[in-house]
Amino acid sequence: YSSSTVEQDGTLAECSGGTVSYYTWWEMYPSNDVQVVGDTVAPGDQITDSVTRSGTNYTLKVTDSTHPADSFTEHETCSCADSSAEFIAERPSGSLGLYPLAQFTPVTFSNIAVHSSAGIGPLEKIIMENASNQVLAQPSAVNKATRSFSVTWERSS
Repeated sequence: YSSSTVEQDGTLAECSGGTVSYYTWWEMYPSNDVQVVGDTVAPGDQITDSVTRSGTNYTLKVTDSTHPADSFTEHETCSCADSSAEFIAERPSGSLGLYPLAQFTPVTFSNIAVHSSAGIGPLEKIIMENASNQVLAQPSAVNKATRSFSVTWERSS
């Protein structure tokens, strides 16, 4: 959440001029910005993603079982902070600051897992809010049996 390094991958929905585009991507911040890989992702695709660390070596992997051309495996090296592991539906930002959160149907994260030699700490829920403390997106509680949770859109900004 407040780390100076970020090792991440996933999917992106970008809305512009009333048109939505979907991508797979990865990022090793501050080494590079988001690197778009696939552009045929569609709602309902079955996506699996992971970030694996071994020392200073990272493997970022996204598999789109529905549209395999969107899949990738990226190998990077970094002396990163490794301060947290997160499963996120987040509000986009750019040079103009935070953008409105596009309305989305609930997104479900399933089979979530964090493996660490230090063990697994408690799961913390972070609620996306605007500057007036109004909820933008609400995560559910984690279902421990299925290792899943969902995030529901509430408002754009």
